[in-house]
Amino acid sequence: MYTIEDYNNIQKEYLKDLKSLKQITSYPVVSVKDKANLNLKQMSPHSFKAYFNESGKLIHLVKLEPKSSYKYSYFYNSLNRISKILEVYKSSNRISRENNIIYQNIDNYIEYIREDPFSIDDSTIEIHHNLKNNVMHDERKAVSKEQWYTCQTIKNENSIKKFMDYGDGYKSFDIIELNDKQQEIKSFHFGINDNKGDVDINSNPFDFNIEPDEYISSYYDNGLIKSLNCISKNPWSKHFEYKLNDRGHWIEKTTYRDGIPQYFYDRKLEYYKQ
Repeated sequence: MYTIEDYNNIQKEYLKDLKSLKQITSYPVVSVKDKANLNLKQMSPHSFKAYFNESGKLIHLVKLEPKSSYKYSYFYNSLNRISKILEVYKSSNRISRENNIIYQNIDNYIEYIREDPFSIDDSTIEIHHNLKNNVMHDERKAVSKEQWYTCQTIKNENSIKKFMDYGDGYKSFDIIELNDKQQEIKSFHFGINDNKGDVDINSNPFDFNIEPDEYISSYYDNGLIKSLNCISKNPWSKHFEYKLNDRGHWIEKTTYRDGIPQYFYDRKLEYYKQ
């Protein structure tokens, strides 16, 4: 919730005229017989309440699961771009992390993340985002811990290619096919060990003789996801059921894995214009 990527994932939840979004995510309690009990639910850490301003920008988010300790505030510059993220302890209102985003232009910017800004230990994380020749390069550096990763992404009209180098001998590739609505309809995920040689964004992961995980998605006419199937060594299928309100926004969702309920999502939506 305290990086640009986290922020963008939540910002996607914005719906027209939405003032707040409360989402309770839960999963069924499983008995010793490995059967889901639909009458007993356990709240998931993914439960939250988000608040938006009248321009549709996320301004506050609170994690609702009892064991979650944090809430978040989001600030914008004069160009309405995200410029600061604060992670705050719910119990004491003390700042846990501070993230400042400094822009050179819309495609090139740096995230400066301070872990516990009031601590004696000066731990600063820098994430450099740079767009070069239509390839987005993200490089993460934890200054005090000397840990890093690099991410390179190429996005075309109907596809996304993403390469991750975690700096610990492991790399990954994702190749994603999009439909004309920019929805993911097919993707391949490769996990690549360092002994595969010099690998970068221009490599063809299919040449590495690695069996990828393949995901195939389908959607309802209203854009909601209908099914997700994985083809790998351990195949599974997942599908989704929704209940909509009179504005066409979903307020209940159930995900099923191999026909067994896996997660329940219940939403309460508040609008600026009732």
